[in-house]
Amino acid sequence: MRRKSPPSEAPDTTALLQGYTLGLSFPLDVMVSTQNAKRKVEGARIHVFSGLMPDGSFVDVGEGIFVASPEFCFLLMARELELTRLIELGYGLCGMYMQLQENSSSTAGRVLSGKSLRDRSRPTSKKRLSAFLSRMSGVSGKNRAQRALRYVANGSASPMETKLAMLLVLPNMLGGYALPMPELNSEIVPPKSLRQSLSQGSFFCDLYWRKPDVAVEYDSDEHHSGSLAMSKDSIKRNVLALSETYVISVTKRQVYSTVELERVAKLVAKSIGHRLRYKECAKFDLAHQKLRMMLLFPSSTKDI
Repeated sequence: MRRKSPPSEAPDTTALLQGYTLGLSFPLDVMVSTQNAKRKVEGARIHVFSGLMPDGSFVDVGEGIFVASPEFCFLLMARELELTRLIELGYGLCGMYMQLQENSSSTAGRVLSGKSLRDRSRPTSKKRLSAFLSRMSGVSGKNRAQRALRYVANGSASPMETKLAMLLVLPNMLGGYALPMPELNSEIVPPKSLRQSLSQGSFFCDLYWRKPDVAVEYDSDEHHSGSLAMSKDSIKRNVLALSETYVISVTKRQVYSTVELERVAKLVAKSIGHRLRYKECAKFDLAHQKLRMMLLFPSSTKDI
């Protein structure tokens, strides 16, 4: 397998300006291969990565600039992020949503929705991340990345769906309720007799446990308001009910309430025939509050 190393010299300011013309945000994080090459450059943060990297580690964005691929980015961030933040990043990389940067003129965290979102390809997938990590040997961050990947799911359609999924499925020691991993936004085809009630032949559930036929639908204040959206949601849930799919609706208020979310977790567990064991975990309460703060109030927490 052909492998490449990072450059042995840090770029100068002129080279960094090429990144500005391509719309990259500053300061740029730049990788070099030796400690001697790490020097102060205005507009850049220099990092050292001395290992060899497989093909697919970088993406050519033009003008002689290569950026880390989603898979390599996940590995690199495993060296920087606390485990639960790394899991959240994994959901984003394997998801269908796009968050804008905090310094963007548009609303930060705006999410693409509707058919345009469903048609978007994910930056990567859990399978591709796993395959990339398997090709890296003796590299710092690999073990943490592989551990984080165990709790990542493909297909999240919004940051709030990611947060809800993590709160429900992460192990008790990480502050979650340790529910079985659901499918996220998988296509569901109702019985033929009911398809005439839909404007399309199939639909998607936010979180779905297929074998017991239980769905959790997150009611977003932003994307489920308005008469048209409410009508579509109503039709969808009526068809689900007629298909004998048990639907549990979760609102933003419930996610942000410790008591209400616990009730949701208990209801989901009962519906899918799963026993919750979080009360048997001595460190659960502290871990759960830490997870909630990290996911729901990120500005008040720091990476470990």
